[in-house]
Amino acid sequence: MKLDDMSWNEAVKKCKGKIILIPHGSTEEHGYHLPIKTDALVAEHVCKIFYNSKDVVVAPVMNYTGVVSTKQMPGTIGPNKEEYESWIRTILSDILKLKPKKIFFFLGHDGNTQREILNKIKKEFGIVDYLGSSSLEAKQKGIIETGGHAGEGETSIMLYIDKKNVNMKRAVNERWPSNFKEIGISKSGVDGYPTKATQVKGKKMLLFMQKKLKEAMR
Repeated sequence: MKLDDMSWNEAVKKCKGKIILIPHGSTEEHGYHLPIKTDALVAEHVCKIFYNSKDVVVAPVMNYTGVVSTKQMPGTIGPNKEEYESWIRTILSDILKLKPKKIFFFLGHDGNTQREILNKIKKEFGIVDYLGSSSLEAKQKGIIETGGHAGEGETSIMLYIDKKNVNMKRAVNERWPSNFKEIGISKSGVDGYPTKATQVKGKKMLLFMQKKLKEAMR
């Protein structure tokens, strides 16, 4: 079920006692080759597997988030850490009016800020949980060779779900310096090897994330 397809009184009836799943993305630079909607689009596609579920209500995609590492880059738009926490708490407060049994975030943007704030909130709200989309497990499983930001993993998924908005001719392999917090990230914004990306890897990545999400929400 999709929350934004419902009227408010339908939402009151259909969300009570159900899991509300929130695809949590960002509006953020993703190199020269990927659109700034990348995280939001990936989160939306992963969560689509629950559109026909009777037990899960999928909320509208959150297109903004608290971002630190790429904040200085044009194209990255969103609140700072403190504003992000306040915003998340407001959203949770509003969703709780629908009386769900659980609120679950899928993180298309899986950053330290999101994990820190959501871990803090998890301790306060027993019904809140989340799953990150880190490419580390996919790398361990051999689906991709490398991780990173706008790298092989994200680029592969985008080639599979939104190829028309991926420009591989502009893809460059770069790594962020170890002291990027002091001197800044790479020129393109990429941290990884997007030129290793393929549609086949993207399909495997998407299915892997969807499988992990199903398992996490049992």
